[in-house]
Amino acid sequence: MLHLTDLPSNLLSSTFDYLSRREYHALSQTCHVLHTAATPYLYRNIKITATKSRSCARKLALLLRTLLERSQLAAKIISFGLFGPHQCWEKYDPWPENNERLTSVKLWGFDRVTQAESLLTPDMLQNFLDDDIQISQTEVQGRSKDALATLVMTRLTNLHSLELGDGFLRHSIFLPQILKRTDYLFPELERVILGDRQPERDSSTVSYTDLNLIRPIFYSSTVKTFECTIAQPWRFSWSETKAPFNTSLTCLRLFRTNIERSTLHQLLSATPNLKSFHYEQEIVFNNSTPHAPSLAPYLELDGLNSALACVRHSLERCQLVLRLAPCSISTSQYASCGIQFPAIEGTLSVLKDMPLLTKIEIPMIMFFGWFPRTSVKLEEVLPPSITELTLRDDFVPYCYWSRPSSRDRRIARIRKFVRERDIHAPKLRLLKVRLTSAKECLQDAVRDLSLATSDRGIQTAVLHGAKSETYCWRFEQVKREAGRPELGVRVDSLLRGHGT
Repeated sequence: MLHLTDLPSNLLSSTFDYLSRREYHALSQTCHVLHTAATPYLYRNIKITATKSRSCARKLALLLRTLLERSQLAAKIISFGLFGPHQCWEKYDPWPENNERLTSVKLWGFDRVTQAESLLTPDMLQNFLDDDIQISQTEVQGRSKDALATLVMTRLTNLHSLELGDGFLRHSIFLPQILKRTDYLFPELERVILGDRQPERDSSTVSYTDLNLIRPIFYSSTVKTFECTIAQPWRFSWSETKAPFNTSLTCLRLFRTNIERSTLHQLLSATPNLKSFHYEQEIVFNNSTPHAPSLAPYLELDGLNSALACVRHSLERCQLVLRLAPCSISTSQYASCGIQFPAIEGTLSVLKDMPLLTKIEIPMIMFFGWFPRTSVKLEEVLPPSITELTLRDDFVPYCYWSRPSSRDRRIARIRKFVRERDIHAPKLRLLKVRLTSAKECLQDAVRDLSLATSDRGIQTAVLHGAKSETYCWRFEQVKREAGRPELGVRVDSLLRGHGT
């Protein structure tokens, strides 16, 4: 019987690609041969989370010590992430008190290693900081986790993916200097995620955004995918004298974000080759929310048309989502709150001019309008190249056309588009209507639409989620014989009326 250790090295490495982290760890404890082969795989994807203890600092210190003693392992780390609440990064600092020697604190993992004292000094960090930035020893001691994380990241020369949560972004004072040197420190970096997709429990709104964390990514020559959360800055400007023209960035995802259309225009104008764009717009709506004039730069669609026009020649996938921030008034409270939701004026029409666009997910109010009499036909705003279309019910309960008479007219537009899809969207294969906040007012109309359009060549289904229902229409592709033109309906019966 062939043992695992008897496999050729190339076949053994291929086998390791299908194992889990727990299996890597088990194999590394088996024998010396498997320990040597499996250990590098344990370092491929490293994620460290700050908790209400000193374990985060200990893990960072042990990792830094490992990279110092076995520098070849640094090239094995291709994904690195730092997570945890902000207060856990600020507290639980393990720096020894009363001038106690660092090497006597075994918690650090640097026991009997004299390199620790020489590493955590301003001189060591100064190599990665601008000349005009001066840091004292006291500042380093008070931010030892920040210093450790910075020193670890500067050794990850083969890093492909970097993910940093809100807590570390707000805590770190060295991170802007690291991101400023992205191309030099991380020549293989392709994916960057800044922020938490789900907010912290004690965080009710999008926190302040440091533009020094956002701007360097748009100047990078290697990053292809960038995901982040952005709050509208007091004033947006590029750090360099010349605005970036990033030809490598092809995927941009903005989540939990609420920025003015002019700011979005500047971001998209810097990405001429963008292929995938996801924009999750989060709006605060409560009794203290400013009225319509103040929210207009965030909600009007003419500015969104102008911003998306910057990528109309390259965009292939577009997903737009509207959400309410956690501190907002819910749909059940809206009727009795006594305030009116500001209107979303205009129509999203720029998608019609995107020849490469194939997948679209968008709130239906951006097509059908906010007021009862403002509505367009789907074929007037959708490109003929689409293969997958998802219509969302975001903010429908707050608009006027959720009333039965206006609602039925808009659902009829969807029915007409489905029946005439061969003319207006011949490549369409999948249509979805996703109901979440407006299930009560739209559920019956969409269910009737599903029954009315269940025809030959159309498969319908309903997907039930925890808080949503998604109605799906899958269209079969009609196969035509090559070189044979499509014939119209026979009209021979017209001759029979004349007695022939």
